[in-house]
Amino acid sequence: MIETYSQPSPRSVATGPPVSMKIFMYLLTVFLITQMIVSALFAVYLHRRLDKIEDERNLHEDFVFMKTIQRCNKGEGPLSLLNCEEIRSQFEGFVKAIRSLKLRHMS
Repeated sequence: MIETYSQPSPRSVATGPPVSMKIFMYLLTVFLITQMIVSALFAVYLHRRLDKIEDERNLHEDFVFMKTIQRCNKGEGPLSLLNCEEIRSQFEGFVKAIRSLKLRHMS
C-alpha cells in the first residue's frame, strides 16, 4: 500500500530573542553601566570640590566676615536685619577687644 499521508515538516521554533534584540540589550546594558560609573565619579569629584571650597572658606574666615559686614552695610544679599545686627555686634566686640589689648600693651 502506498501511503499518501505525509507528515508536515517541523517548523523551526525560535529558541531565543532575535539578534537585533540581543544587540539592543547589550548596548542598553553598556550604557547603563557607563552611566552609573560616570555618576559615581561625578559624585566623588563634586564631594572633593565642595571639601576644597569649604577648606578655602575656613582659611579666609576673616575675609568672609568682612565681606558680610560690607553687604550688611550696603543692604545687599539675602541677609536679614537680625543677622546683620548680630554680625555688627560681633564685629564691635572684636574691635573693642583689640583696642583693650592695644591699650594694655602700650601701658
